[in-house]
Amino acid sequence: MNRESSDSEQLQQWLAENASQRDPAAQKTLATITDIILQFANGNDHSIFTSNIMAGLSLAKQCERFGADDNMIAAGLLFPTKQYHNNKMNKAITTVNPDIIELVEGVKKMAAIDNLQNIENKDYLLSQSDALRRMLLAIVGDARVIFLKL
Repeated sequence: MNRESSDSEQLQQWLAENASQRDPAAQKTLATITDIILQFANGNDHSIFTSNIMAGLSLAKQCERFGADDNMIAAGLLFPTKQYHNNKMNKAITTVNPDIIELVEGVKKMAAIDNLQNIENKDYLLSQSDALRRMLLAIVGDARVIFLKL
């Protein structure tokens, strides 16, 4: 068994084990997101796909441990794949609950701050990064975005 199928199976196993504990709407949402993630496995760099699955599963499990709501768990599952595929996924995710998409997009915006770390002037960067973090914390519409980013 190759690693990609193993990770795909882990995702499907997690879905089977956890979806039954949720209401029918959440079950459908998690199944849809799982299908979208697996759809993007075909024809893509499998090592990136594998890391996206594992990162999404890890994030979803962390959200569960902290008692997060179904939308936050779903956003955690979707975020790594959406972050990598971004525009390619826009059509595929049109059926996903807008609250979940809003959470994913919020986390992506906060992740942009981390990208500033690659600028060479570290002192300037740190001051700008801290200022941006404070600003985002003040304007983020949903505190769950902050949790997902952390």
